Amino acid sequence: MQLSSVKVLFVRPEFGLLVIRVSVGALLAYYGLMKFMDGQDRLVGLGKAIENVGIPAPDGTPMPLFFGIMAAAAELAGGVLLVIGFLFRPAAALLVFVMAVATATTYGMSEGDLTRWGHPLIFTLVLLGLLFTGPGRMSIQKD
Repeated sequence: MQLSSVKVLFVRPEFGLLVIRVSVGALLAYYGLMKFMDGQDRLVGLGKAIENVGIPAPDGTPMPLFFGIMAAAAELAGGVLLVIGFLFRPAAALLVFVMAVATATTYGMSEGDLTRWGHPLIFTLVLLGLLFTGPGRMSIQKD
């Protein structure tokens, strides 16, 4: 096999976008599903994280559970929508917000340790990039 034939394989931006979209979407869908499977206590704790961006979720009210369910559902459904490339920009925008909250929460808990808050930050930045690029040609949705 010649070098030029190998090079042709890697000059496919639509395939690269598909790989990023599917891998990030599948991971987020998995994380969202695991949060639901962990139960109500996990969802309440997750919902309390919204307070890190100034939105109140007082204990003893249904708000922490509501926000936890919304965050986990956004990861699960948004991840699936990223994978298939449908309602792509609304899903990406919602996930950027969810991951920004996760970044702020993890940053606050980690005392600035990048090894802990870097993970949600990477998701936030990749999702932000996907928001601008769109789903690409290899998707259900055609921009």
